[in-house]
Amino acid sequence: MKKITIVMISFIFIILLSSTACSKENTELILIQETEHGLFYSPSSGEDEKEMVKILAESFELNYPRITNMFQYEDNNKVVIHVYADKEEFVEMIGRETEGTYVSKENIIKVYTPIHLIGGIQEEYTFQLIHEFVHAVIQQINPSVAGLKWLDEGIAEYASKQLEEDIKSRSTFNDYPTLRQLESGSVYFDEAGSTAYLYSGILIKYIVDEYGIDALNKIIRTPTNIEVIMKASTENIYEQWVKYLEDKKWLR
Repeated sequence: MKKITIVMISFIFIILLSSTACSKENTELILIQETEHGLFYSPSSGEDEKEMVKILAESFELNYPRITNMFQYEDNNKVVIHVYADKEEFVEMIGRETEGTYVSKENIIKVYTPIHLIGGIQEEYTFQLIHEFVHAVIQQINPSVAGLKWLDEGIAEYASKQLEEDIKSRSTFNDYPTLRQLESGSVYFDEAGSTAYLYSGILIKYIVDEYGIDALNKIIRTPTNIEVIMKASTENIYEQWVKYLEDKKWLR
C-alpha cells in the first residue's frame, strides 16, 4: 500500500510540475490577442507587436477552417502560438537555426516574425505560421507522422499553400530525389534544403490528385498501410510519381 501511495504521489507531482512549467512559460510572455481559435503570446506588447500579431491572427483564422476540414480534425482547445520579433532570441530559445517550429511536447507553435510585415515578406511569414499549424494538426492526429519527414513536411508544404508559390518560382523540375533519399528522412532535407520541401509537397499533391484527400487522411492515420491504401508497392508509387513529375500536367 505504501509503495502504491508513493507512486501515486510521485505521479501527481510530475503532472503538477509539468503544468507549472507550462504555465510559467506562458506567463513570461504577454497575451497579445485572443481569437476564436487561437491565443497569441509575445515577449512585448508594443503597438508594433500588436499590429504584427494582428496580421498573423487574421491569416490564421482565415485558414483554420480550411485546414481542420481538410484533415477531419476537431479540437475544442484554442491553439497556443508564441510569436518572437527578435531573431537571435528566438534561435537561442529554440536551440537551432529556424524561423518556426511546432513543439509537440508542449503543444505550442513558436515562430519568429519580423516586427514590420511590409511588402512581400508578409505572405512569407503568414505562410510560415500556417505551415506550423498544419504540423500541429497532423501530429495531434498521429504523432508518428513526425518520424516520416517527407510526409510531415510534404503535407505542411502542400496544405499551407506554400507549394503553389514555390512551384511558380521554379522553371525546371529535374532534380527530384531518389526513393532512397526520400526514405532517408532528415539526411535528404539537410542536404537538399528547400528543394526537399518542394518535392515532398509535390509528392503529397500527387497523392491527393491521383487518390484523393480521403486517401491522404488514411495515410496520416496509418502510414504503415500506405501500400494497401494506394494499392501499389512503395517502388511503384515512386515510379508513378516520377511519371507525374515528368508529365507536367500538374503545373496547369
